Amino acid sequence: MKLALNLRFDAMLKTSGFSTFRYYKITGINHGSLAARHLLLEGNLDTLDYILALSKDERYSKLIDALNMLENSNTTTLTELAAYWDKYTENINWFYEQVKGLGISESLNTDELENLHKDLADMISIQNRVNANNSALNVIRKANKGDLIYPGADCIELRDAIEAAKIIHSVDIPANMRQNLFVKDYKSQKDYLSKMAANIYSDLGKVDSASSEAKDIAHIDFEDFFKGDSEKLEIQYLIDTIVRAENNPEELQNWSKFIDTVEKASEAGISPVIDTYLSGDLYFENLDTTYEQVLYRNLAHIAYEKYPELNRFSGLKQEEARERFRKTDRELIDLERKYLRAKLAKAPITRRNSEGLPRDKTELGLINHERSKKRKHISFRDLMNRAGKAIQELKPCFMMSPLSVSQYLKPGTSEFDLVVIDEASQMKPEDSLGALARSKQIVVVGDPKQLPPTSFFERLGGDDNETEENDADTVESILEMAMRCWQPYRRLLWHYRSRHESLIDFSNKKFYNDQLIVFPSPVTNHPSYGVHMEYVGGTCRKGGTNIKEAQRVAEAAVEFMQTNPEQSLGVVAMNKVQTDLIEDEVSRLLTENTAAYNYIEHWDKINGGLESFFVKNLENVQGDERDVIFISTTYGPDSESGKVHQRFGPINSNVGYRRLNVLFTRAKEQVQLFTSMRPSDVRVNEENVNFGRRALHDYLEYAATGRLQGGDGSSNEPENDFERHVKEHLEKRGFDVDCQVGVSGYFIDLAVSHPAFSDGYLAGIECDGATYHSAKSARDRDRLRQEILENLGWDIYRVWSTDWFANPKKETDKLEQYIHSLLETKAPVTLEKAA
Repeated sequence: MKLALNLRFDAMLKTSGFSTFRYYKITGINHGSLAARHLLLEGNLDTLDYILALSKDERYSKLIDALNMLENSNTTTLTELAAYWDKYTENINWFYEQVKGLGISESLNTDELENLHKDLADMISIQNRVNANNSALNVIRKANKGDLIYPGADCIELRDAIEAAKIIHSVDIPANMRQNLFVKDYKSQKDYLSKMAANIYSDLGKVDSASSEAKDIAHIDFEDFFKGDSEKLEIQYLIDTIVRAENNPEELQNWSKFIDTVEKASEAGISPVIDTYLSGDLYFENLDTTYEQVLYRNLAHIAYEKYPELNRFSGLKQEEARERFRKTDRELIDLERKYLRAKLAKAPITRRNSEGLPRDKTELGLINHERSKKRKHISFRDLMNRAGKAIQELKPCFMMSPLSVSQYLKPGTSEFDLVVIDEASQMKPEDSLGALARSKQIVVVGDPKQLPPTSFFERLGGDDNETEENDADTVESILEMAMRCWQPYRRLLWHYRSRHESLIDFSNKKFYNDQLIVFPSPVTNHPSYGVHMEYVGGTCRKGGTNIKEAQRVAEAAVEFMQTNPEQSLGVVAMNKVQTDLIEDEVSRLLTENTAAYNYIEHWDKINGGLESFFVKNLENVQGDERDVIFISTTYGPDSESGKVHQRFGPINSNVGYRRLNVLFTRAKEQVQLFTSMRPSDVRVNEENVNFGRRALHDYLEYAATGRLQGGDGSSNEPENDFERHVKEHLEKRGFDVDCQVGVSGYFIDLAVSHPAFSDGYLAGIECDGATYHSAKSARDRDRLRQEILENLGWDIYRVWSTDWFANPKKETDKLEQYIHSLLETKAPVTLEKAA
């Protein structure tokens, strides 16, 4: 059978099935059913059109409504029924005549009229669709041998054609191939198409065989190789891809390496990660990060399973426990002090002889006798000889110089359980013998990088003009002897004094090999902190004085006293004559300035004068500390020749750098360097330049530029992924975050800053990582470190990894709220302007 390409198969199918469908649907033994079936199946189209028009008549609709009302009403009265019949009699008579004229049985049930109406509407719709398609009409006429469709028509060929067309349309084949199956001369092309199909089938078999072989040998994933399903891609694209691979054989080696790597990864147990990348067509650039994340998350889950108590861990409870520990630890130390006082107060005091003549009295009797006297007290040496035991029982702790020990403590009369020698780098071994002979145990404390033994204890008020070299430079101290004899010795590395790391950074790098633990400051570029230099431009006279520099230092000191009464101050010069000159100039200015004079009196009263104003030289400043230190370098161009002679007094000695180390580390907040030298004036390119001169040159350069060779020692990178995660969350909230802030030994994990607060860092964030867990004691970890940081001005917030792991958003919200509260406290005015 030949079918037109534009044949509407759906309409043809509906038309073909109409006769059978209606034949079985309109059944029944009553005359109405037989008449309706006869009318639908054998009536001509004009009759059907007439019935359809009849069903659309308004009177027919009213009649149907009336009949429905009568059927559904159970309470209709005879009067109402008569009224209905009178109203619709005319319509019923008209409808009866029309139905009778069509030859429909008078016994037809009125319920079937509505179904008849719907069937007729479907029939008319099908008729219209068939009439609109000439090809369909021709096919139907050929199958039915006429214009009418009747049940006995032979529709087998028509049905077969329809089924074949449906199958062809359901198969996923190219459009041009489908079109060839519907051409008029299909029969003539059938053999050609069959042969071509057989060849294609054979070729496809070869392709399948080659594909299987390629998969086995090269482990090729064709979907990945062709970037899609090879069975759905165009043939030309497949050919081009294969040709491109053949023309680039060098890529085969890379592919082979890739396959080998994938196999090794599978053997290592990470095939799920690799498979995820391969199936998702992902780049392998961040594979290491992904693997670490998967590994750490799995390890975390394993840890939670192995240690169920982690599930119950709460950062809030941990902070409460840390606070209780800090409070208890401080209370314990205070109680130990009180206990010691109580124990000493109750200790019995040796009375010995308290009767008779004064010369016969000893111990407590002698002490009470001396207390009762107003004058003519016996000497302290005599008192110690006769009442030494009672004095030790009253005051068991003595603080004395080596010379005082020899002068006042007669051998054999006083013995100590423990002797502590402080600033031991300045003490000669022979000077310590008196204390050593009177002790059961000794602790030697000092810094081998600070002042060596000098003649300080031998010069009782004498002149100490420094020379280029002196014998003390080569004398061994008791500290160096102890370090050599007693191994191992304990090193105290925590640096407490400097409230800004720049104050100790130079010495730490130049003298301590970056081994000190320096706690960072939250202040960055504040003018009240750090090292600053002022070039005076004075000249150095013979005898080692610089008048212009002394005057400027004295003026600056008096100005400081007026503007910074809350900060302590000390002045240090390089030699005694310059010290005396500065002191005289300060005294002269004080007579003219009441505020400065009051400043000195004020600091003389605080803490017993421990931080009173001083003017000292390089040799006797060790052990002192002040908030601010003014340094007069003294040396400079010669007053006559204008040249800077390389004669720098004790700095030029073999241990001159140790004197400079003491000088540079006396300040807690600021060093102000007054100098008449440029860094280039100190020549370090000559032969045999000692370390002292080089250190002076480098410090002048450091004070002038604020930079040290080698950088600031901070990596500026997060130490671990936990810190990186916290940093990223804070940056998304608009904060600036620096990582590993510090210079040596101790670093703040994360430091947060904000444009509204220009003085430095708003807060430090400590994560419970390696730094926290590496502490040797709970006191270091949970109290001392944080107290030092808080004393430096830090506001510390600790993030606990377990809380963060459970809910990072919640912890970020809490952290953001904390930082904003600091902003409102530290920079309220700036925030108001920004708003």
